[in-house]
Amino acid sequence: MSSINHKVIFIYVLAFVLSIDCISIQAQDFTQTVRGEVLDEITKLPLIGAEIYILDAQNLGTVTNENGQFSLSEVPVGRHNFYCRYLGYEDGLVSNFEITTGKSPFITIKLRESIENLDAVEIVARRDKAGTVNPAALVSARTFSMEEASNFAGSFNDPARMAQSFAGAATPDDESNEIVVRGNSPRGVLWRLEGLEIPNPNHYRDEGGSGGAINIIPDIILSNSDFYTGAFPAEYGNALSGVFDLNLRRGNASDHEFALQAGVLGLQAGAEGPIDKKNGSSYLLNYRYSTVSILGEIGIDFADEDEITPVFQDAAAHLYFPETPVGQVGIYGLWGRSIAGSDPIRDSAQWLYNGQRFIYDETYVTGVVGVKQNYLFKNNKSSIQTAVSFNKQADELNEYFIQDDYSDLLLDRDQYFYDSWRFKGIFKHKIKPQIHSEIGFLVDHLGFDINFGERIQGEFVNYLEDDDATQYYRAYTQFILRPSNQLTINAGFHAGYFALNEQFYPEPRLAGNLKVSEKSSISAGFGLHSKLEPISLYLARDFLEDGSTIQRNKDLELSRSMHNVIGWDYRINSHWRFKTEAYYQHLFNVPVFPTSYGGESAVNFRSGFTNQQLINVGKARNVGLEFTLEKFMQNGHFLLFTASLFDSKYKNTLDEWIDSRFNMRFASNLISGKEWSVGKSKNNRFGINGRIIFHGGTRYTPVNESESQEKGFIVLDRTQQFGEQLDNFFRLDAGIKYRKNKPKWSWVISLDLQNATNRENVFSREYRLSTNSYDYTYQLGLIPVLNFRVEL
Repeated sequence: MSSINHKVIFIYVLAFVLSIDCISIQAQDFTQTVRGEVLDEITKLPLIGAEIYILDAQNLGTVTNENGQFSLSEVPVGRHNFYCRYLGYEDGLVSNFEITTGKSPFITIKLRESIENLDAVEIVARRDKAGTVNPAALVSARTFSMEEASNFAGSFNDPARMAQSFAGAATPDDESNEIVVRGNSPRGVLWRLEGLEIPNPNHYRDEGGSGGAINIIPDIILSNSDFYTGAFPAEYGNALSGVFDLNLRRGNASDHEFALQAGVLGLQAGAEGPIDKKNGSSYLLNYRYSTVSILGEIGIDFADEDEITPVFQDAAAHLYFPETPVGQVGIYGLWGRSIAGSDPIRDSAQWLYNGQRFIYDETYVTGVVGVKQNYLFKNNKSSIQTAVSFNKQADELNEYFIQDDYSDLLLDRDQYFYDSWRFKGIFKHKIKPQIHSEIGFLVDHLGFDINFGERIQGEFVNYLEDDDATQYYRAYTQFILRPSNQLTINAGFHAGYFALNEQFYPEPRLAGNLKVSEKSSISAGFGLHSKLEPISLYLARDFLEDGSTIQRNKDLELSRSMHNVIGWDYRINSHWRFKTEAYYQHLFNVPVFPTSYGGESAVNFRSGFTNQQLINVGKARNVGLEFTLEKFMQNGHFLLFTASLFDSKYKNTLDEWIDSRFNMRFASNLISGKEWSVGKSKNNRFGINGRIIFHGGTRYTPVNESESQEKGFIVLDRTQQFGEQLDNFFRLDAGIKYRKNKPKWSWVISLDLQNATNRENVFSREYRLSTNSYDYTYQLGLIPVLNFRVEL
């Protein structure tokens, strides 16, 4: 990366400051209409006659109608606490919800049925961020919102980059949003959208990986969603380390709204509104086109001189129909495309070395189309949910060499095309307030067309060329038991069958949460979990001496992991929360390469494909202790501090326990922000926020320098497999934001600085035989992201 043009950054900051015209604000109180619904947490039954109040606004309240919906008009702009109560249910609270003139929000409040007679009602923030969207999640889970993602400095409005700040999560790479969860490989993360598994939803991803440059799903289209770090409920399968369970928000069912954003990363446009106001149907559309070429103009280059500037774009849609003969219906779609490559000079007179004659091109395409349905039976205790989706993943990477006659010689070809159909059916029944049962099944039809090869000694060799399909069947059942308002137990069982190699795996799950006092609760969880390898790994071919091929890994079994978690949650007061969790994970059945030095384990893979033989004899363990101290938004201020101490090791075939590649030892984050209401009528908002990331470096295997010099090629010191560690990682992110509310619309300008101190964190080091020295590659430096957004 070239040096930063600090003058240009100063101009950005100056323009930001001068744009804040809070001195000349008109003295007029701005208001907005807030709509929403109140539902039973389990059955999603609309609750008729539920009372809604704004705690900090006098005489501002209403009740829900026959559809469980409400509308509050003339709500002043700013942050408010929405309190809900309903006879026979525990109270609900949505705290510090921001109201602006540019968008009419829709709030969904889910209430839990009380199993005890309450003589008095006390207003408490029972749900808040301490709860989760999924009522079955009792341990190692955290909800996050669209607004939260926008308030985290350096997150680029990316839910994955925001989640890197949660306890138990860290990232080994500044340029990627992949996540190391509790010392596990990022390959173990599962992505779900609207309840169904989706392909890795990131631009510039790797085969078999879970991350990329930036998420295809921007935070602006998301509703509250959950992130899991262990001991998942029974409905989640094909996940070894973490789960992103994303939900799309609905469009405004009353008025048409539009948004346009422009910034140094490109353009974004959105629209939402009613399809039919009578039945409450709505649409939500979003499109984003991004290029980092603007950053190149201020001295930040993501591509070399002969490379094509990376460009990506994505789109999303969500249509919602609340009243159909089969219940609530949602239709959604997601699309993303990203390209990169090189464009070297085709002039032999300007070629100084062979490296200038290489061409590569990358294209990544993601497509998801789905339909979901939820039908509530007339007994108001049972529901059936179904969903079906079609997923497309097309990743193509090619490398060529420009020959003397300027023709292109193919060197490497990586083509991964996956077309998948996924179906889910779930039946839920509330036997009584204390017992809720759920049974579900999932069928995935996994189509693939994979072509992988490389040129070796002048001949192009295909290691994989296959076009077919296979199936992945899963079923689960779980019971949520509540013997009292203080105790909740979730007992479940998940099972799967992979048709490609006829592997069956059972997975019991158990979790509980006990409220020991008004302020504290303890929790514990256990679960057995598994994850498929990339299909390309099962199908890869190796060549025998007679020229025939063999698929050495087709019968490879799934990696397994047993999660054990215990935690304590303490609500210091209504605004402060402390939480700690301890965990032990036992991994077994892990694929490893059998070698003389003890083998290489899949727990160290970030992504990728191999045709080398793997065997399921590996073991690993992760043990750790996590802390979270959080202050929910109060008087415009919030704070989140997380710290994780952990040890991640694996056992090689020599029966030795070795540090894994991702054994960073520790990870910590400090995020804080402050907002002020500004202007004569306090209608506008000015905020600053910052984030400090500090964690241990990733581990690597050192070079045997003497043997490398003797043999003339690099030889790793396998006696110290992952025995050394890069320097600790430190990064400071900062952001400022100003929102101007007009009578019918609003605009927001923000400046986000990733790595505000321009610290040089080491990404890797490379040994050079010619000089007997090391060259260092550094992670990203200072990146300023200026955005201007209009909402109307």
